[in-house]
Amino acid sequence: MKRFLALCAVFSAVIIPTMAANLLVNPSFNSPDTNFEGDDAAAQWEGTDWTRWGNCFRQRWAAHSGHAGGYFRGWSEGTNGAGVYQNMSATGGTYTFTIWLRREPAFSLNQIDLKIEWLDADTNYLQTTFGTYKSVPGDGLWHPVYVTSTYTNTATASWVRPVLYGNWTNAGGSLLFDDAQLYSGTYTGATPGLLNPSFEFYTTNDFRCSQWTASGDSYYPLENPWEFSDWPARAGSLGLGLRGWLTQYPVYTVTVSQVVTPGVTTTSDLVWWWRQQVNDLGLGTWFQPSISVQRRGASAAHVTAPQRG
Repeated sequence: MKRFLALCAVFSAVIIPTMAANLLVNPSFNSPDTNFEGDDAAAQWEGTDWTRWGNCFRQRWAAHSGHAGGYFRGWSEGTNGAGVYQNMSATGGTYTFTIWLRREPAFSLNQIDLKIEWLDADTNYLQTTFGTYKSVPGDGLWHPVYVTSTYTNTATASWVRPVLYGNWTNAGGSLLFDDAQLYSGTYTGATPGLLNPSFEFYTTNDFRCSQWTASGDSYYPLENPWEFSDWPARAGSLGLGLRGWLTQYPVYTVTVSQVVTPGVTTTSDLVWWWRQQVNDLGLGTWFQPSISVQRRGASAAHVTAPQRG
């Protein structure tokens, strides 16, 4: 009896507004480009301009952008609480702290705290503002979170401190974090940008360190229904191929997503990119894929991309 295999891939994009200036030093945890090996967390964070405690590590596969990111290790023995922070000079005002988080499905998170602390010249606490996030979905996708804080007593404040803290039960997996921002004013979004558009960077044939995320990267235990390789490459040396010949799964869905750059990436760009990938793989379609943006309070003229001839 002939078996049929159905493949569905969905590419999604999040539109994020233009960002204010980032006040943090080494916000993507890329520097220094050393000390990634081993289990010495303190050594991994030397020279990063960040202060860490607990089972908090730095690794290339934890990157959302660039070539490194931080992570809370859920399989280590000992303490199951950890965090990072950075002190910035400030005498009051309104500040927003944002960071991208990715919780792997096996990571048993108890609590996540995103907060901004205000301190005096002797680093005594004056005020702490917590974000509303106490957890992160365990879907293996990157999520931006934020907290905004205002301190008005300019005579006492000397430092503003953005803090990320996590508490978990050691059961496996990791909570990854990257692309932190601290900027003056209220929330205007998280770091934008279409990263690694040609799928040139990845680790161990999964989506870690590729700057892309996929809903399927932990749900197919027999064999991944995708492959980073040279055969799907249209430009550059590598591409992402969706493997429609596997027989382990009668039907499967892969959702690949990433933020796009406002004012640069259009819906037509995404549509034609996807159509080209289908054509390059020698596949046909039931119907031509389409991508649209819907925004409350905006007319079609504001969100409709120009059509190609």
